[in-house]
Amino acid sequence: MKRNIFLKIITLLGFIILSFKTQTNSSFSQNYELIISWQANNYYPPNYQGKSLPVKNTNIALGVILTANNRIIDLNNFLISWYLDNQFFKEDYGLEEINFNVLKNKKTNHFITVEIYNKNNELITKKNLILPIQEPQIVLTPFIPQNFPLKENTLLNLEILPYFFNTTNLNNLIFDWQINNQQQTIKGDNKLNLTITTINNQQEKLIIKNKTHNENNINERAETFFEFTVIK
Repeated sequence: MKRNIFLKIITLLGFIILSFKTQTNSSFSQNYELIISWQANNYYPPNYQGKSLPVKNTNIALGVILTANNRIIDLNNFLISWYLDNQFFKEDYGLEEINFNVLKNKKTNHFITVEIYNKNNELITKKNLILPIQEPQIVLTPFIPQNFPLKENTLLNLEILPYFFNTTNLNNLIFDWQINNQQQTIKGDNKLNLTITTINNQQEKLIIKNKTHNENNINERAETFFEFTVIK
């Protein structure tokens, strides 16, 4: 009789422990998903539909959203720790957004880590993000292939589209144009209208070069050139 009572007590204790363990683990077994978003605060053309890419000195805005079981979790009571290139950056309860300026050069990366802790200071999820660093770019429109044949008296309406310079105003960019080694500087105007009759009659090539730089940072620049064949 006593043996049966003892076995029942052991069984009951085992059930209680197992139940408690299941309830405890259930709080950590939720299907957490951590989403990191970022935005580079620099220049791109108004009709550009892609994502602006960071270059050196670009201000980056980062944000996180935590979901569990297909619902967004309020992070006000969660400790959020941010790391930049494996070094502690910032942490606070409800710190869903941060900003920092890119310190690295082109063709490198910033490595971002976000960790989320609950009120018991237990890590519930973390996520990494690799942020590639680019360089400013310029694109000629309309697109014209190199050595494209052009007849004399042709009117060219060219436009340089700058991407990822650290400015929000096109007027802060200097556009240096060279036409067959004759240079003119147009500030705040990225368009060039050119009639082919302006070239020397003896020339068979038309070479147009453009160098664009940020007037607030001369080291922030991009350049390109175009060579056309002129048909007499």
